[in-house]
Amino acid sequence: MTILGDGLMNHILVVEDNEISRKNLVDVLKENFSNIRIYQAGTGAEANKVLRNVQIDLFFLDIELPDTNGMKIAETIRSMKQYELAYIIFYYNASIFFYQGLYKNIIVMIL
Repeated sequence: MTILGDGLMNHILVVEDNEISRKNLVDVLKENFSNIRIYQAGTGAEANKVLRNVQIDLFFLDIELPDTNGMKIAETIRSMKQYELAYIIFYYNASIFFYQGLYKNIIVMIL
């Protein structure tokens, strides 16, 4: 696994159903890091497709999606051997997912 800023290409998956929010996050990432390739998904199904076809280094997951939620996607990610230690960042403004994440050994950042 690589780390942002180490000079190697980093593959990031942004999963967010709100197009404006997704674009804003992608823009911030692109402005601050030159060594990244960003994949985008608006649903859990789209995220799963990327997971199976690309080796991702860092995940940004929205908690609420039209077809699933970020916690379920995180569980899918963690169930895949290549992602056992991958970094996952959640963003949402509700604390209930924080406690669920702690219970399942998933670090949750509420912004």
